[in-house]
Amino acid sequence: MKRALVAASVALFLVDACGVAAALPADQIFERVAPSIWSVHAFGADGKPLASGNGLSVAPGRLVTSCRTLARARRVELRQGGKVYGAQLEFPDVERDLCQLHVPGLNAPVLAQVSARTLRPGQRVYVIGFSFGNEASIAEGLVSAVRDAGGPNERVQTTVPAAGGLNLTLAARSATLAVVPLGTATPPVATRFFTVSPCRVLDTRSPASGPALAASTERAVTVGGSCGVPPTAKAVSANLTVTQPTTAGNLALFPTGSAPSTSTLNYTAGQTRGNNAVVSLSSTAALSIRCNQAGGSAHVILDVNGYFQ
Repeated sequence: MKRALVAASVALFLVDACGVAAALPADQIFERVAPSIWSVHAFGADGKPLASGNGLSVAPGRLVTSCRTLARARRVELRQGGKVYGAQLEFPDVERDLCQLHVPGLNAPVLAQVSARTLRPGQRVYVIGFSFGNEASIAEGLVSAVRDAGGPNERVQTTVPAAGGLNLTLAARSATLAVVPLGTATPPVATRFFTVSPCRVLDTRSPASGPALAASTERAVTVGGSCGVPPTAKAVSANLTVTQPTTAGNLALFPTGSAPSTSTLNYTAGQTRGNNAVVSLSSTAALSIRCNQAGGSAHVILDVNGYFQ
C-alpha cells in the first residue's frame, strides 16, 4: 500500500487560497487545525528527555515529524492536552528531514493539504504548533518566497518567527519549512533504526584526522564499515561538535557527492558547541562536512550513535 509523506511539524494554512479558511477568523482556524498538531517528545536509553518538536496527523495512526527530533531516541511520546500516545518510527526520509511515525490508537483529524506550488509571495499564512513543549500557539505572517519550487528540497520561507523544535531553520526572523506536496512524494523503502555505542569517526585535533577544516572546504568521511555501522547503512544518527573556530560560521553535514541544503551547526568565534543530526549517507556509505566561514579554520568532531538500514 502506498503512503505519501506529507510536510509536517507545523500546519501551513493558505488563508486566501483555501475556500473554507478564507472565510474564517484566526481563532476558528486554530480551533479546526490544532487537533491535528501534536507535541512530539523523544527520550534516551536512560529515560531522560532528549528533544521535543511537533508532528502533523497525516492518516489514522500516522504522524509525520522532523527526523532531527528523533535522533538517538529510544522512546517517543505524543502529547496533546492530557492525552499521551506511544509512537514508533515507521518511515524515515532523512534527506527531507521527514519521519513518519506509527501511533497505535491515534485517530486525530487529517488536514487537507495544498501544494506549495500554489503559494505566492505576499500570501497570508498561519503557522500553528507547540513552542518548547508549551501549549499550541498560532502566528500570522506572509509568504516571503518559495525556494526550489517543484524540486526535491522545496522550501517555503515566511515572515513568521517560528517556534523552536519545529522542522524549521531560523534566519533573519524568517522560517524555512520543508514541503512535500500531497500525492507526489515517493514513500521511502521501509527501514529500521539500530543503535551503536557512541563512537568517534572524526576528530581533526588528532594527527590521524587533522588538520582543522579550513573555511569554505569540505571533508568526506566514510562511516560505513566502522564504529559498528555496516557498509549498507542508508543514514546515521550523529553528534557534530565544533571547537576552536577562528571566526563565526556554520558546519553542514550532507551525503558525499551531493550539495548541502542547510547548516547543521552554527557557532561564533572561539565557541565549542555540539548538535545532534540525522544525515543520509552516499552510495559508498560516506558523508561530508563543509565549513562555512569567512576565513581561518575550525576543528570538527563527529560521533555516531546509530544507523538506519
